[in-house]
Amino acid sequence: MRILVFCGIRVIVMLIMLSGLPAIAQDQHLTVYFPFGASELDADERKHVLYFLADTLDHDRIQSIEIRGYCDYIDNSSFNDSLSLARASHVAGLLKNNGIPSQKISSVTGFGERKASEQKSSEAERQLQRRVEVDFICTCHGAAETTEAEKEEEKKQEITGDEVRVIQGDTVQDRKGVRYKGRYLVGDDFELNTFDIGDSIVLLRLHFQPGKHKLLRESVPTLYRLTDQMKANPNMHIIIVGHICCSPTSAPDGLDNDTGKYELSRNRAKEIYAYLVSQGIEEERLAYAWMGPKDKLYPEERDAREMQGNRRVEIVVTAK
Repeated sequence: MRILVFCGIRVIVMLIMLSGLPAIAQDQHLTVYFPFGASELDADERKHVLYFLADTLDHDRIQSIEIRGYCDYIDNSSFNDSLSLARASHVAGLLKNNGIPSQKISSVTGFGERKASEQKSSEAERQLQRRVEVDFICTCHGAAETTEAEKEEEKKQEITGDEVRVIQGDTVQDRKGVRYKGRYLVGDDFELNTFDIGDSIVLLRLHFQPGKHKLLRESVPTLYRLTDQMKANPNMHIIIVGHICCSPTSAPDGLDNDTGKYELSRNRAKEIYAYLVSQGIEEERLAYAWMGPKDKLYPEERDAREMQGNRRVEIVVTAK
């Protein structure tokens, strides 16, 4: 293992080789966080639920829903068991009041503090323990083909060149492209050799499933493009930086529901790193880092697109 420091970011280069394409999972997941001692969501977290239901959830394919509530270790076990169940029930009620049929909710469970970290946890870690997780189980497990209707819907969700230029109304155009908050915003037609050492690049169509480190299906072509560009520019070295959405900026990282550990942004960066290595990109040209929620494009996500924008990796050029 080699530890580097780049612009204050700890970077760990793992000497691993994984094979295969990133898995394309079809279930959907939502995590929301509660104030200390509260059994109801605050206004911001309630908005996350409503935006998810309106803009992200594939209602037609949901077969069943599992809801799990958790607490930190503060207070006694009996109180926390009741509080975690009240939190899960609150979210269940919110779903039912916003169009989710009650018969699709298969379980509402309170786990109390049983999933909490040890008692020396920081307040930032305890914030992440005060949560409810919702799994939306899909009817489409297996190797389902993408339908024409799905392809059309994916096209509608693509970010166009015009949208890049008006994102937050705060971009700058230069010879290398459109820049927002110091990083370049690119679609699937990017050329890595356009960029200079130190440039940070946001791949606008490279996005992840909520709460997980696996890519969305529509993001796979962007990963292919990145691989092709690394092969076409053999002197290019990059750092892959993982980010998450929908967590307080004081949190060290988000919970990865694929692993059950608080390492979501790390695992997102590692996922891209491992795929590039598996496709023959030399390990010495790659490194990865993770920022958790500390460097969001959108400090307070107001809708599903801003959540998706924060749920990303960036590419930083370190040599060419």
